[in-house]
Amino acid sequence: MPLVSATVIDVTVSDFINADAIGLKYENISQRPIKVSFEAFNSGSVGCKSMIRMDINRNSYTFTAWSKHFAFQPNDRESIELYWFPYNLTGSFFGRIWYYCANEIKEISNFSIEVKYYISKEPSIEIISPKIFEKKIAFNLRSNSTEEVIVIPSDYPKGWILEQKKLHLEKGKMKYVELDYSKDMWKSGKLTIIAVSEKGEYGLKTVDIKKESVLNELTFEVIDFIEDILNKIL
Repeated sequence: MPLVSATVIDVTVSDFINADAIGLKYENISQRPIKVSFEAFNSGSVGCKSMIRMDINRNSYTFTAWSKHFAFQPNDRESIELYWFPYNLTGSFFGRIWYYCANEIKEISNFSIEVKYYISKEPSIEIISPKIFEKKIAFNLRSNSTEEVIVIPSDYPKGWILEQKKLHLEKGKMKYVELDYSKDMWKSGKLTIIAVSEKGEYGLKTVDIKKESVLNELTFEVIDFIEDILNKIL
């Protein structure tokens, strides 16, 4: 009787992390914020809670923008929009897009961008009383017109993550804003907050980073609650 032997082949596909930036484009209109948009595609085999980071560099200058966190399974797609407002800057800049997933960081795209003209408009949006608390940054906005604006944090310490935020402003009315943020540790330094509409109306404020006490945080929230009620009545 013939002997029959069989070889068992174990085929194991190892997990791999990867993403692609599909259709990356940017709108570079003079005197307006620059919008970088694309579709992130999870081309790997790992699902995770993900983020996208954009760096804009030239020599010693670096601007960093973060997306929100999003659940990202294999073959998922996520629309990404990130903004940069090159205040007092001109020249050639280099952009890089990074993908964060499961403690890994991968560069998924890069681009070059030219800023030809300085911002010449005067500020028309007020950024009022920024306060830096343990887990959030709070302030008020007021505009001379009714418009949609993008809040763009800038010039904050390395190791901090601050998301951008879109919101609606009513002409002359105060708007309370909170930005959640995360950090590796508390650091001194400066923080710049920019609020800008897609038409180029903007406000800008730079503050020293100083952690407010819990009592100040509660007081700030109570005052804002009262002001919000008064704004609705008036």
